Amino acid sequence: MSTDNPIRSYTWQISKAAISFLSVIIYSQFLGADGRGELSVWLLILQVTLMFNEWVMGSAMANWYTQFGFNTVIRRTWFFPILVLGISYFLALLFNIPASIFVYLALIGIGITIQNVLANYFQSTGEVLIRNKWQFSYELVKVIFLIIALLLFYNGILNSLSNGVELTLLTISISAILWVIGSLIFFRKQEKKSERTTTEFPKISVILKEGFWAQFGHLLLFLIFKAPIYFAAKYSGDSLAGVIANTLLIADTVWIFANTFGMVIHARALEKNNLQYHNKVASRFLVFSFWGTTIIAVLILLIPQNTYEWIFGNEFGEMRELWRLIFPSIIAMSLSAVVGNLLHAQNRFVELARNHFFALVIMMTSFVLMKNFEVSVKYTLLYSFDVGVVFLMIFNLLSSNIRIFNKRLWVDNTLILLRLVKIRID
Repeated sequence: MSTDNPIRSYTWQISKAAISFLSVIIYSQFLGADGRGELSVWLLILQVTLMFNEWVMGSAMANWYTQFGFNTVIRRTWFFPILVLGISYFLALLFNIPASIFVYLALIGIGITIQNVLANYFQSTGEVLIRNKWQFSYELVKVIFLIIALLLFYNGILNSLSNGVELTLLTISISAILWVIGSLIFFRKQEKKSERTTTEFPKISVILKEGFWAQFGHLLLFLIFKAPIYFAAKYSGDSLAGVIANTLLIADTVWIFANTFGMVIHARALEKNNLQYHNKVASRFLVFSFWGTTIIAVLILLIPQNTYEWIFGNEFGEMRELWRLIFPSIIAMSLSAVVGNLLHAQNRFVELARNHFFALVIMMTSFVLMKNFEVSVKYTLLYSFDVGVVFLMIFNLLSSNIRIFNKRLWVDNTLILLRLVKIRID
């Protein structure tokens, strides 16, 4: 039975985001802008590594589970994370990454990989709500351990770890491994015994090809969203990188609204192979996502500067201005996220990768042009980010063949949304 109610799913997703947000507040208050920037760089390296790991162990697994069954897919793909871990070890030696940092990042990576495997399983069975609860539990365990570690640190028990960034990574890695142990125990009780195998499992070359295009698209999308942090650190310093990292984290939180509808359309498209049905549901979700995201983004726009300073620290007051600068991107992603999930469920991985590639090229071209005109780093980064994300939205909408400028689409679905809201209020 499908458990993909968008509102209930959104509730769990926003709860997960709230817990993640609490983690960021702890990072920011404990580490300051410089430490937060350094932590962002280490986590960025981990995310890039996981992009390669998810070549096979990524979102394409949900599509494969529906075709070949969970156990079959795991038996054929378990070797890949081990291969990536081995390669990462030699690269860490090559680039002189401290051994302790590598161990912490590796343990966190194992936790995230297991989380992805289980999340994609529930996505493939249409149990989006259970998937969201599973992801929430990961963030909850992490923040609990962060609080415990800070209490121990401020009481002098962990004073030997004078590096705050290293202490933070150690704490997250411990929480990740304990979550893995607990989650695997509970998963055996949740897993369905039946295998939905309809065809013979393809050769590994076919899996690698599909996985490559799916993950290459994700890698390009990742670069679009994380490039501002990297270039801020390179051209301005860790302080601006930390402020931008926190601003984009709030953006990620707002995009949960769009991504919730995206996950639901993804699950429904996997269950029902009917393009007319796909476009009908996606059109409705596009309108819902746009209005919900716009309202949330405007409310955040009204938050005064001193609120950011009170929550994150005095160095983060600039976040209000940065939010205003990326406002076009927030709205554009409310549409792009829904359509992107639909294209993914339809196995249109090459089209998605192409869209992401051209959007990244346009963004980087904008960055180079504005930098040559000696525009400040902050404005150069975020204006070029807006340009890239808006073009990404355009490319995805063109691929979907959904007539976004159809007046009836907006009027009819907005009226449906208002009726649903009225029912909830009554």
